[in-house]
Parts: sequence; structure tokens; C-alpha cells
Amino acid sequence: MDNITYHRRRWAAIPLDLLLNPNASLEAKALAGLIYAIDPGNHDLLDFTTPLNMTKVTFFTALSELKELGIISFNEADGHYDIDIIP
Repeated sequence: MDNITYHRRRWAAIPLDLLLNPNASLEAKALAGLIYAIDPGNHDLLDFTTPLNMTKVTFFTALSELKELGIISFNEADGHYDIDIIP
């Protein structure tokens, strides 16, 4: 039998440093997955609180947490959020 070496790829749709961060909450990680999946621009993100099973308070806490971790920056105007992913 041939000697085959398997290399584990450390890749994910969400940055692994965020996924493996023990200080980041599960809600922030789930919200980051949503933010990475949607097109850039203005979004009414409160529409996503129900599918994510989050309250508005939990949503805003997770959004602020992602901003503090340096994952995103955002501006809010009339309930719509202009989110930029920081590379």
C-alpha cells in the first residue's frame, strides 16, 4: 500500500482566527457567517434576527463584538447598516 500523507486544510468561510477565538461569542460567530455570506452594502440586518434566533439586544451585542474584534466596521442610518469587512 502506498504511503499517503493527508494535509489538513485550515480554511473556512469565516476566518479561522474568529472561529477559534475562545473570547468571541457564538452569536458573534453566527452573525459573522451571515455578514460574510451577504453582498456588501446597506442591509436591514434586523430582518435576520428571527432566522438566527436572536433578540435585538443579542444582535446588537454581537455586532458590537465583531466591531471590537476588528472583523467589521459599520455605519447605521435609519435602521440600515452599511457593513465593511476589514481584511
